[in-house]
Amino acid sequence: MSSTDLKTRFLSLLEETLKEEGFAFTHDPFYGISFIRDRGDVRHFFDVDVTKKGNSVEVRNLFVGVRFDRVERKVAAYQEHLPFVTEKDLARRRTLGIRLGWSDSGFLQKKWNIKDEPGVLSALRGVTQLVRKTGIPFLEKYSHPEEAMRVLAADDQEARRLTILDANRAQLAIAMALLTKGMPTALEVKNKKLLFLKSSNKDHYVEVSNWADKLFAAEGT
Repeated sequence: MSSTDLKTRFLSLLEETLKEEGFAFTHDPFYGISFIRDRGDVRHFFDVDVTKKGNSVEVRNLFVGVRFDRVERKVAAYQEHLPFVTEKDLARRRTLGIRLGWSDSGFLQKKWNIKDEPGVLSALRGVTQLVRKTGIPFLEKYSHPEEAMRVLAADDQEARRLTILDANRAQLAIAMALLTKGMPTALEVKNKKLLFLKSSNKDHYVEVSNWADKLFAAEGT
């Protein structure tokens, strides 16, 4: 089998398998391969790199993410965006996410090298097992607004692992508090986040402060 045939075969089997979990296959020339499922306002992502290398195929970079759509749209509405950023780009944002391979001892990247049909089946088993054992429990856990809010409101190791930038996490926390808890709680979260950012990153402090001013002005405070 050629590398093209191996890739097609693997993705076809993976699509068929993940369909049982409610995921639909998508492929974008820029963003790559994703499996997506919707649960009301929450969207689940499973991303994977499947790359042809000579006569073989490499599978790696497994990632799962949760998107709270209303929260992300609220954040984006008051941000300054570069001219080339589109609605499609904004819709790809994930509120929380993690690369599969983390454990208490650190991160170990999982990857598979496919050279033949047995390799296809072996990679399929490995990926499916990891998604079902680690990925789906992550998606289920962090799809609860209370659990997501707990992480977004914090600035500890877990929060930084699941959200990359302190400024973005602050905006998400404020927006989620506003949408789920109301104005008083959102203002409390804003003050807490700005206090943290003022001492940790002045540029992020200014960014979030300006964004929050626009948000709360529009929301009537």
